[in-house]
Amino acid sequence: MLTRQLRMTVAGTMGDDDLRAYLAPHRTALGRTSFFEHQVRHYDSRYTEELTDRLGDIAMPVRIVWGAEDRWQPVGYAERLAADIPGAGLVVVPHAGHFLMEDEPERVTREVLDFLSGG
Repeated sequence: MLTRQLRMTVAGTMGDDDLRAYLAPHRTALGRTSFFEHQVRHYDSRYTEELTDRLGDIAMPVRIVWGAEDRWQPVGYAERLAADIPGAGLVVVPHAGHFLMEDEPERVTREVLDFLSGG
């Protein structure tokens, strides 16, 4: 299950070496327990739903950086998030999936530095 999900995180194909690196911590008993205790629980949408009505209260600058080819959470999620947060900027990165840092690390770095510098 995790292998299939990880392969979906990038726009192209996740290489075998990268996949092994992501999977390595989950191959031990502690890693499997940690995954189910901490990751799977976060898939529960109620935590997100509890905060949704409060997004309009955010009073600080926000820049949302999203992969155009995100198959876990398509760009429509980002557009809704940007619409719900006053003044939020949305940057959709072409040729990037859910793990933007894997697909476009330089672009993500530029966006973060630009945002932090007030750009």
